[in-house]
Amino acid sequence: MGAGNTHSYKTQPFWPLMRVVGPRAFVAFFFVTFLVVAILAATNVVSKYALKSYTEDQIQRINWDAIAYQTSDISEVAKLKKELSEIEGVTSVKDTGSMKLAMGTFSHLTVEGGSTNIPWFMMMASEDPNLLPPDLRPADGETITALVGSQAMLGPYLGKIAPGHSFDIFHEDPYQRGKQTNLLSAKIGRLSMPERLEIVKYFLDKFGSATFIPDGSLILVTRKETFDQELPRIVGLVHLLSKPQPLIGNSEEGEGQSEIEEDNMASTLIIEVMHLISVDRNKIFTGWDLDASYKRAANLVSSIKSATTKTSFDGIVNSELLVTLEKMSRVSKLIGVLTVLISFPVLWLAWLFAGSLANLIILNQRRLVGLLRLRGASYAPIRTSLLVAIGLAGLSGGLSGALVGTLVPYLSYRLSGVDIPLGLLFTTIQEPWVLLTFIVLGTGFGLLAGRRVTNYMAQITPLEASRRIATSEAGEFPYRFTNLQLLCLLLGGAKMAGWIIGFSPHTEPLTTIDNLTNFVAAGLFLYGSAGLIVSRRKRLEAILGGLGSPVARELKWFAVKNMLTHPHRIMTVIMVSALTFGVVVYPQITAKSFYDKTLRALRLNLGSDLAIRFDATELAGGGVTLKPIGQYIQSVGEKLTAVEAQINKLEGVRDVSAFYEFSVPGSFYIPGQNYLQLYLIEEPDQFLQKVYYEDKLGVGKPFREILRGLGKESVLVSKGFAGSMGQADSGRFGLGSGEDGDIDAKVAGTIYLLPGLSQFMMQDRESLSSASIEFINSISQTHPYVVGRIDSPLFSKLQGFLANVVVHVGERGGGNHLVQELEKLRGRNLIPPYTMVNTEGAEREKLASDMFVYLALENIKVFMIGGLLVALAGLIAIAIVNFWEGKRIFALLRLRGAGPSQLIRVILVDMVAPLTVGACIGVPVGVVTGYGLTNAIFALPRASSILEILPVHLTLSWLVGAIVIGVLVFFFTSAVLLSSWIFRRTAREAL
Repeated sequence: MGAGNTHSYKTQPFWPLMRVVGPRAFVAFFFVTFLVVAILAATNVVSKYALKSYTEDQIQRINWDAIAYQTSDISEVAKLKKELSEIEGVTSVKDTGSMKLAMGTFSHLTVEGGSTNIPWFMMMASEDPNLLPPDLRPADGETITALVGSQAMLGPYLGKIAPGHSFDIFHEDPYQRGKQTNLLSAKIGRLSMPERLEIVKYFLDKFGSATFIPDGSLILVTRKETFDQELPRIVGLVHLLSKPQPLIGNSEEGEGQSEIEEDNMASTLIIEVMHLISVDRNKIFTGWDLDASYKRAANLVSSIKSATTKTSFDGIVNSELLVTLEKMSRVSKLIGVLTVLISFPVLWLAWLFAGSLANLIILNQRRLVGLLRLRGASYAPIRTSLLVAIGLAGLSGGLSGALVGTLVPYLSYRLSGVDIPLGLLFTTIQEPWVLLTFIVLGTGFGLLAGRRVTNYMAQITPLEASRRIATSEAGEFPYRFTNLQLLCLLLGGAKMAGWIIGFSPHTEPLTTIDNLTNFVAAGLFLYGSAGLIVSRRKRLEAILGGLGSPVARELKWFAVKNMLTHPHRIMTVIMVSALTFGVVVYPQITAKSFYDKTLRALRLNLGSDLAIRFDATELAGGGVTLKPIGQYIQSVGEKLTAVEAQINKLEGVRDVSAFYEFSVPGSFYIPGQNYLQLYLIEEPDQFLQKVYYEDKLGVGKPFREILRGLGKESVLVSKGFAGSMGQADSGRFGLGSGEDGDIDAKVAGTIYLLPGLSQFMMQDRESLSSASIEFINSISQTHPYVVGRIDSPLFSKLQGFLANVVVHVGERGGGNHLVQELEKLRGRNLIPPYTMVNTEGAEREKLASDMFVYLALENIKVFMIGGLLVALAGLIAIAIVNFWEGKRIFALLRLRGAGPSQLIRVILVDMVAPLTVGACIGVPVGVVTGYGLTNAIFALPRASSILEILPVHLTLSWLVGAIVIGVLVFFFTSAVLLSSWIFRRTAREAL
């Protein structure tokens, strides 16, 4: 018997069996692989487009493509600038310079002939004054003098330094008493008192790296021409006067040698000339080929470095453009892997579809297989024929899907006006190895899904093949809630619970695992929950009965029993539906929630629709000196009342409010700041009515409650200041000195942020290093200031400097017409000149996005089309095969009096009821996933400031509802058309 079977197998032809059992398997799995590879290929293309768009957005935030720092060879500044300008690809070079001089033991700075102990002098200039920080930005022909330092260091000189005073820097000869050499003499121009950290942050934002600003310095900002003339002279004198002194002694002690005297700490000179370089980005950068863009940028930066070091040996070149392109180039190389991760839900849909086809289409050929077994066909050739058909279908479907998935997005982008180089399409945009991976993945899907069923098909008996519902199918594909499904449910549920409560691990290994589960948590949870629902047969029967009753009516019992005959198919439909709705919902939730949080941060920073900043010197009518705050409020308040009256007359103005910013000397030390910042606001209820705020800004209590508790004898302190000074609510706090002695106040509460503060916000950029991000966040979190009321008598005698006044304007409606009207008022001298106007509309354009949000928004286009196609194809396959197996029963029902419309409704229920169950699971999971991913994005290191304070709000929009309704209508319409077609084509033939 064994020999006979072997001989029969060897003589059985392969291709005849292939032609009999292969066509349906080939067509089915060609379609599966085609869809899988097409979706992956299309997702890869749109991911490259999203990465291109994100990189372009990042590069637009970069002010200078490269910066050459020259710290020596000062006489060669003009020469180096000329050489940099002549490099091919460089379009412009602008210079900004600074000189920092530490006085040392024998150098001194005097004001009006009086000696000082100010340890540092700094001179700054730029050929474009707009490149300097706002507080150090001179008008035409103007000079600015700034004092930067602690109160203990600069306090004694505040009353002695005024505009028009002269100051001198001279060097005293240590060996000839009374002999002095003048280094610099100048007049004090407009006096400014900026915060040191604000200057550092400005340099970090505008130039990509921080600069050293000495604590305890007098800064002179002058014209670039003056700077260029004085710098070489001062450098030469300092070097000459700091020459090492000869040692005194005989030859044995080293006569003729020299060294710097230990006590003669000769003046330390730090020179920093920044050559700000712009390049022709069109010749260097293309978002479609980031690797080549990086190499071109690297070559250009290398040329800049060579020119810099050739002229100035210790010169340094920094390029934010190069850093950004390097990071994005690395991401581009991993985009294929990222595509698979982002497409995980759609790939799961395709896997379910492949399994459905394997379980359904091939199983419906069991009668044909049974006949072949009766005719003597053996197990191995049938199995081999099916696997070969599936393998060939995978290869051909994969190649076709790769081509279509690449060309369809390409043509779509071309038609929408996006320029995609055709020469890069199959080399860089769609890399060959990535396409090959997609094809192998798609083919593997088909082979893995079909292998188990082909093994079953090749072994069924002819008797088994002739039954309506094969008992061996029930045995081969029994339905039970497995341990794997339980594990998926627990893992996915744990991650989703973590999203909801905001939990995230803190150890590095767990953080890595947690980041990976961000992509798969939804799919795992849906798989586990769908399996759990189907395993509870009685509850599922009740749910399906309730959903099917309005449609199937009197045949509800049959519709439900017919569905439950194949529980694994019901699970597939539920899973397909849930994944589909989750896939189309979560990217919109992520994008909307991300944008909502950044927009709320922007509104808190502005305080209202418009924020107008007036410089203190303009409102004070000249120099700003140390005097009682009450005098400032009285003199400036009159002008400000007139300003508010003029603005209130403008059409579209809803309300106007203002607060004052004062710098108050104190007896305490605040790291990184010269003075204590004091902000005086209107009466609390008016402030809350006019300014945008959130209760989360309060520490321990809602912000509204804290602000309403602000009395005339109390103050609010910032969280950073309270932490550094150990202040607690209800304690007393020393503000500073007044005319009659020290002044203190009760601390009424602590806040994270005062709305409308218009604090300097860093734009997050990929070029910022992790150290820079940590620096930005640390100074944002520790920003020290105090808030009081304008009408408080407590501050009338407190000594301070007026720094700024910010006027907030609320609009009715929108538009930029108020900015134009303000310019007209300023042009007619009806309001004083203002330094800056910030509008919500203009600031929205600067909002930073996130790379994952870019990818999600672009990939939703593929998911909406590809995911729906896969889901619809799977549902159609299940519906058709279910009807093929039950068409005789439908025919009997027809003979027993059931009308065509009744049978159509039964078929409709078979598709729509489990689909609705899946939608009820998928939509909430998609919402939670979108919310969770938004939290995960904000958990990444970023320059955040206000964003770290605000919680993520789950943001739903009409678009999400429209998408859900649209998908439901799409599936319902498809089900109606399909059920009508099935009845006309199949049920009547069965009769």
